[in-house]
Amino acid sequence: MQRTNQRAASHPFKGVRAGFTLIELLVVIAIIAILAAILFPVFAQARDKARQATCLSNQKQILLAILAYVQDYDEMLPRGRAWDPPAPCGTGTDYVAGGLAAGFNTDGQNDQVFGIENAVDPYVKAGQPWGDDRRGTVWHCPKDTLVRHDCSPSGPNKAVGYAISYSFTRYNPRSASGFGLFARGGRGSNVCNASNSEYFETGGGPINSRTLAGIGVPADTVMMFEFYGADAGYSRFVAGMRTNAADVASPRWTDYPATMDIGDGCGDGTRWLYTMGSHQGVMNIGWADGHVKAARRLSLIAGVSPTTGAWDGVSRPNRVHWDESFH
Repeated sequence: MQRTNQRAASHPFKGVRAGFTLIELLVVIAIIAILAAILFPVFAQARDKARQATCLSNQKQILLAILAYVQDYDEMLPRGRAWDPPAPCGTGTDYVAGGLAAGFNTDGQNDQVFGIENAVDPYVKAGQPWGDDRRGTVWHCPKDTLVRHDCSPSGPNKAVGYAISYSFTRYNPRSASGFGLFARGGRGSNVCNASNSEYFETGGGPINSRTLAGIGVPADTVMMFEFYGADAGYSRFVAGMRTNAADVASPRWTDYPATMDIGDGCGDGTRWLYTMGSHQGVMNIGWADGHVKAARRLSLIAGVSPTTGAWDGVSRPNRVHWDESFH
């Protein structure tokens, strides 16, 4: 008995295993891999939700600024865009914008187009609108990573102003698809002609945007939506305005992170990419009564062509249309 105890004392680790077997190690690695596969998408979704919340907050601030603007301007929404002509266009029914876009055809910094972002800037105070690419402002959704272009010799992201991630619905009384809220009144593309249906009323004078009283169902009418573009309004610093307002619900458009490539617009080797903003299958929408709520993009308008994006003119619902009968 005494010899047995001495033998056990002389070998204190006898019978105790010093490490894992290969099978056990592989099992632990497999468990970690499974947990990572489960948790990483959850973390990614949480980050995307945070970006969506920031984007929603941005749109809310912009909508409040627009509503503050209309209170100062007889309840009329600002025009989506107005151009500054290099010289008076004439008399009669010709319309001269005059003195709007900073630096147009001068030696100053060239903002080129007076848009919604200029009209409501006094209410949001975003700061100097021109210069190199600026992100992290109220105009930029943090999920929007597309490169902006101004075709300047300096290259991408140079002299493009704010990276604007939002577009506004288009209004044109003579267009079957221009049934949104914001007009592009005034002079555009060096055309100063009252017969230009894109910018002028039939009887002359610029097309005005809708008034608040003219919106049939404000809580169900789209005012702004997410649109990420490679340029700032075709090489101008200005918020987006699709010519066809039904584009917002067109199946032909991609949803982020998928993009539409229209080629090398500046000839500098970088591709111009566009897409509709999307957060896990839904888009943040700013509505005409001032609230912001996410919705599935394709649910906004029924009867939209999958190839052209044009509305068929009759299908309901049409939540971009200002007229209550289309809701």
